[in-house]
Amino acid sequence: MYKFILIIIYSILLFSPYGMYAGDIDTHTALEGFDEFVEALIEEWEITGLAIAIVHENKTVYQKGFGYRDIEEQLPVTHETIFAIASITKSMTATALGMLVDEGKIEWDTPVREYLREFRLKDPYVTENMTVKDLLSHRSGLPRHDLLWYGSDFTREELFQRLHHLEPNKSFRELYQYNNLMYLTAGVLIEDVTGMSWEEFIQDRILNPLQMERTNFSVSVSKEMINAARPSAKHNDEIVHVPFRHLDAMGPVGSINSSVDEMAQWLKLNLNNGIFDNEQIVSEDQLKEIRRPQMTIHESRDDPELFYASYGLGWRVGSYRGHKMLTHGGALDGFRALCNFLPDDDIGVIILTNYTERQMNPILMYNVFDRLLGLDEIDWNTRIRERIEKEEEDEENDEDTCKDDSPPTHAPDHFAGTYEHPAYGTVKIIQEDDNLLIERAGTRSVLEHCHFNIYKIEESAYPRVFRPELAITFHIDHDGEIDRFSAPLEPNVDEIVFRKMEE
Repeated sequence: MYKFILIIIYSILLFSPYGMYAGDIDTHTALEGFDEFVEALIEEWEITGLAIAIVHENKTVYQKGFGYRDIEEQLPVTHETIFAIASITKSMTATALGMLVDEGKIEWDTPVREYLREFRLKDPYVTENMTVKDLLSHRSGLPRHDLLWYGSDFTREELFQRLHHLEPNKSFRELYQYNNLMYLTAGVLIEDVTGMSWEEFIQDRILNPLQMERTNFSVSVSKEMINAARPSAKHNDEIVHVPFRHLDAMGPVGSINSSVDEMAQWLKLNLNNGIFDNEQIVSEDQLKEIRRPQMTIHESRDDPELFYASYGLGWRVGSYRGHKMLTHGGALDGFRALCNFLPDDDIGVIILTNYTERQMNPILMYNVFDRLLGLDEIDWNTRIRERIEKEEEDEENDEDTCKDDSPPTHAPDHFAGTYEHPAYGTVKIIQEDDNLLIERAGTRSVLEHCHFNIYKIEESAYPRVFRPELAITFHIDHDGEIDRFSAPLEPNVDEIVFRKMEE
């Protein structure tokens, strides 16, 4: 009878949709054919270069590079190639704050203003009540307002000081809205509390203990390194290298550059409850708080394998086929990154690429999980590709609403001048012959006339001032002069208005 019961239990576990415990899987056997799987996807998706590392039971069980870190010189990617990790940086910023909670220097639920008196948003109530935890869980009531910093030359302090000019679109704590600027504020908080720069604190408390010796905080450093990937994108149906995007001012948000072998150390810390090399870097209690769902993410769930997601503190919290999953992605000009781990199964994956146009990374990640969990492999490639192709088809079917027979009200020189917004700063409209150009922080794009006083930014190569096809509307004052322009720089609020400055 006892043996019969054991057989029944074993059969249930063997044929369970949740698969086997990952510790029972031989990783070498599970990953047989994985190289060929990656190579086929890279060719199909036209990826420039990619590196991946897999961590299991506190060991790096796989690390390899594919494709080219430099397509012009045909230089290969290795597991030591440096890429931008972009917004995965946020998980380190959140963990740094957890360390300060460990030390009693801050508390998660204390208002930011008690530590950082200069912190100010447009709504006085939100200013006084925004907590440290609120900063990290994307519930400020502000939409992204990314064009405040993207393509600007503002310093970290200047960006922080401009926050109170930004319009919210939701009530405080009403809705999850991803916001980079609140993570910038979290970095400023770290600096104010510790007396160190955010970079110094992360270097001292995270990178050094984790022996992440080549990881850096600026593309200025990466560009000088021998084994660093150059960013690439598709332009005019050709894959080309694009300029590095400098994010030094937005460091706490996404400026870190690293390799998969060193990011594997970051995964080991998180999978081992804050311990690395027998040293407790951050307490298990704070990691539990960081991983606890703080704000529900409202989104459609097309995939039954992925449960409804929430955001913790620097990590997105969800599940994959019944297994708890922590994840964060990153995207920057010419780079995409993805970092995921299953804490209860001791599996972690880091994927870094130097190609921004196609999102192939989840296909690889889910395939790794299927293999190491002993589950039937889902054809994520077909599912995701069909979804993307449908989205691209819908975009191609969008009609051009421009009316060619509707000229502007003024000659080009009347539009030229310097325009200003209290948060977004200054933008120049420049006349060259009969053309108008828009310039921000020394970078220009051509304005193509649409109809009347509406122009659109012509699609151009990187670096970009604003996104291609962005519509800019010039307005006339009571004297019949062009005195301002507006543009949907943040689509979730009214158009941002730049007023013409007197010469």
